[in-house]
Amino acid sequence: MAKGTNSIIGMSGEFAVASELLRRGFQANVTFGNAKAMDIIITSNNSNVYKIVEVKTTTGPKFVTEFFKKYYDKSIQHPDYWVLVFIDKDFTAHYYVLTHEEIGDIQMQVNGKVSWEKTVKGVDNIRRSNPALAEHENRWDKIVL
Repeated sequence: MAKGTNSIIGMSGEFAVASELLRRGFQANVTFGNAKAMDIIITSNNSNVYKIVEVKTTTGPKFVTEFFKKYYDKSIQHPDYWVLVFIDKDFTAHYYVLTHEEIGDIQMQVNGKVSWEKTVKGVDNIRRSNPALAEHENRWDKIVL
C-alpha cells in the first residue's frame, strides 16, 4: 500500500466511518479544519439528539489515541463513541466501535494504570493485536441516539 500522510490516512478513516453510519440510517457529518474538536457528528432524521464520534485510523500495528492527554477525568467533555479503523494492504477497512468509557478502560489497562489520570510521558496507543479489541469489531449496534 502506498504510504500517505497521517492527515490523509485519518481523513480516509473518517469518510469510511461516515459512509458506514449513513448506510445504517444516521445523518453523519464529517467536520473539517485544523483545530476541530470532533471528527463526526451524527443525528437521526427524527430527533434533535446528536452524538459525537472520534475516529482513529491506522495502516500500522497500533492506534494512536492520545486518550489520557485529553480525557484524564471522566467528567471532561468527550466523544460519545470511538471508531478505530485499520486499513489493510488491500485497502479494506476494519472497524472497532467503542464507547468512550470502553476505550478509556482499555487504554488504562494498556498503560498499566488503576485509575484514569493524565498521561505525563509518552503517547497513548492501543495495539491492533490487543485481545480486548476483538469484542468491539464491527459493533455498530452500540451506536444509538
